[in-house]
Amino acid sequence: MALPILGNAQVQTAKYITINSNTHGYYEYLPEGYDASGSEKYPLLVFLHGQGDLGNGRSDLSSLLKNGPPRYINEGKFPASFIVNGHEFRFLVISPQFENEPSSADVNEVLDYAEENYKVDPERIYITGTSMGGGATWEYCASGNLSYIQRLAGIVPVCGKSAPDRTKANRIADNGLPVWAFHNNGDNVVPAAYTINYIQYIRERTSASNPVIRMTIFDADGHDAWTKAYDPDYEEENMNMYEWLLQYAREGSAEGPLPVVLSDYRASLTSDQKNLIAWSTTFEQNNSYFTIERSQDGISFQEIARIPASNASGGSAYSYTDEDPLSDISYYRLSQTDLNGKTTRFEIISVNNRSAAEKLFTVYPNPASDYLQVTLDNEATGGLRISIVDQNGRNVKTAHYFKQGAAWKQRISVAGLGAGYYMLEVREANGNCFIKGFIKK
Repeated sequence: MALPILGNAQVQTAKYITINSNTHGYYEYLPEGYDASGSEKYPLLVFLHGQGDLGNGRSDLSSLLKNGPPRYINEGKFPASFIVNGHEFRFLVISPQFENEPSSADVNEVLDYAEENYKVDPERIYITGTSMGGGATWEYCASGNLSYIQRLAGIVPVCGKSAPDRTKANRIADNGLPVWAFHNNGDNVVPAAYTINYIQYIRERTSASNPVIRMTIFDADGHDAWTKAYDPDYEEENMNMYEWLLQYAREGSAEGPLPVVLSDYRASLTSDQKNLIAWSTTFEQNNSYFTIERSQDGISFQEIARIPASNASGGSAYSYTDEDPLSDISYYRLSQTDLNGKTTRFEIISVNNRSAAEKLFTVYPNPASDYLQVTLDNEATGGLRISIVDQNGRNVKTAHYFKQGAAWKQRISVAGLGAGYYMLEVREANGNCFIKGFIKK
């Protein structure tokens, strides 16, 4: 499962800059910690809007905040980072406004501009769009210009207004481009058959079970498939569309493969109440050093150690002991920096320095902005019923899960709750109940 990490502050900035004759403004979303002078590069997500949001890029620009990633960023609901396959990624999002329906050349000039002016990871450039913008997403990849499609790592067209044919679909299939397409089956503006046929043609060219080709047809009327598709809480097979995209990177990049293959990474409490962070690698290449950061809330981290790398091609084992851990839960984040200065972050892990009784049931972060991480560590297995109750005793959210082993951990969204105090209750199938209060910011 890929785990999104939600941050506190999200800033989306209007940029009144002419990129080309059809684009005179855009919204810029910079990931937390973005440093224009630093060496770290970020995945780029470009959002292409629908026809109803055409505008001059100046006074009309705010219409982009109604839909798609700009909406969820503006509402503070867009995850600040995502953990996918053990690596942490933070999106850079560019949302241009077009005066007229964009051509593939217009879209390409937006990508050129982004790469020239931002710290873009060239291996991870993604395009998504709604309706007209979804059509522009399809067309950009199917235009016949190989330099266009070959710069992308994946696309998500939503109710895309592009008439499919086998020539277009074959270009996408032959380049192995990951696609997750969304549509409503009762769309009265753009027929769902557009998406269905695109995906069918691509699968006929590749394989019906090709995992990089995915389609979701919502059982819903109307044109708006985007509200649900772009919602970070909407998941299929434990992944939302952002996490799904981040599984894929463009092959053949000049930057080559990751310099480190991590085989083991864990944190544990030693017999003398110290925290041991240990990890090992099975392959290293151009590896400079590892960094360990620590946090009290799992959001704001500070560096506490830097460990030189062996850079052994066969891998090595590493460890670090935190001699003075926090009295509550200590969160740790490991990152690796290569010889060229590029940094890769790995999953956040934690050590609980509370007493055994306190470790049994934890809820964090508290206060919470967008999600709660709930852990329950006991021998009981079976069904769990999760309830969130407000100050007036009303049950505002219920969910059901299955606990397979002793240690159970689950991320639960609270993004839709109003600010205030709540109680979270976990009830086991055997009747045992665990309750903790939390504050929703």
